[in-house]
Amino acid sequence: MSENWPTEEPYFVETGMHSPSAHPSERLAAMTDLSVRVATALGFTDAVLHAEVKDTSRGPRLLEMNARLGGGVIQDIHKLVTGVDLVEQQLLVATGVQANPAPNPEPVHGVTTVFMHASRSGTLTDTHFLDHLAGDPKVIQRDVVVDAGEPIVAAADGFPTVIAELTVYADDAQAAVAKARGIVESLEIPYG
Repeated sequence: MSENWPTEEPYFVETGMHSPSAHPSERLAAMTDLSVRVATALGFTDAVLHAEVKDTSRGPRLLEMNARLGGGVIQDIHKLVTGVDLVEQQLLVATGVQANPAPNPEPVHGVTTVFMHASRSGTLTDTHFLDHLAGDPKVIQRDVVVDAGEPIVAAADGFPTVIAELTVYADDAQAAVAKARGIVESLEIPYG
């Protein structure tokens, strides 16, 4: 289970996430129970699903239930943390073979993704500010998602543009978050 970070207000734009979640085990169990009950009510008996649940003061609330794998690097994150390959499990289900995931008893790694928002409006003069991370085996995603010269918007001026996504792993989630934040803080983003 992953934990989303607070969103960029007032726009509800994702800022990042880490896995495994740091929520108390009883809250995670309640969110898992809700997800399983909803999946069962929808008729799923053997599937790889993507559920999003919000932990509220009144208990867990379902945001979405999708009959698909999570997007982006979710499959990679899941495999690093739990040892279960969701693509393999989906292929087993699709071919009628009983899925039999055997997750590690404890998380093996911690993983975090940071959605980097434009800190000022304008453009990027180039998109190579993450290239220096290519040789770091702990960086599993370093995608700049805008083109050089494309207009970008900072939150102070409107709906913020996500300019890049960075995903790293470490021994645990806290170390992964620290590594990712350290990388982001050291970047010299080429604003134009």
